[in-house]
Amino acid sequence: MGYILVFAIALTLEVKDASGALLWLNRLFCLGLLLTLIAATFNYRGMQRLIPLYQNRRPLIRILGVFLLDALIICIVFTLLVLLTALFTS
Repeated sequence: MGYILVFAIALTLEVKDASGALLWLNRLFCLGLLLTLIAATFNYRGMQRLIPLYQNRRPLIRILGVFLLDALIICIVFTLLVLLTALFTS
């Protein structure tokens, strides 16, 4: 049910002043972002071993590492989206 909700949210996204290819670009990036966040947060294929903070014994430090990984993913995806949007609109 969760993945159906993720796909429904991402593929029906409405973006102000976006239409056609730009709208679908935003939708696909939203889908990619949500799926990547799910994979990173729930340790799909051992992704969390890339985070040095996750190797710590204290659970609070490991949770902080997961949040930092999620924040890094969000920053990277939004930066790519902004760059591609600038290419489409110029």
